[in-house]
Amino acid sequence: MVFGFTSDQPILKFSEKEERASFIEQEQDNSMSRNKGRKGGKRKKTGKKALKGTKGLKFSKGRLALNLSGFGLQKLGASELVRYIPLSKLKQAAKKVLRGKGTQRTKRRKTKKRKS
Repeated sequence: MVFGFTSDQPILKFSEKEERASFIEQEQDNSMSRNKGRKGGKRKKTGKKALKGTKGLKFSKGRLALNLSGFGLQKLGASELVRYIPLSKLKQAAKKVLRGKGTQRTKRRKTKKRKS
């Protein structure tokens, strides 16, 4: 299969000035080009996933930057905030993080109770 070249045309041109070869540019078929100026329609999301529930939350030098009414922008460490969050909520958040990472659950062995 030949893409825009015939057998008598060279594919590479050699530049003695730059001491390297490069492809000879050919006219490309515009029917396969993307329409970048199109507005609307569905577009694929690329890049990192957006974090859910982080509205108003920013991270700065390993600390949370929170905009608090009456206090303005405050930068607090996670260890300062953890004291006031219920343990059940922390465990729930930890499970979400581990599920997102794909960490496997550990299995416990069931022991039989002995009759005495």
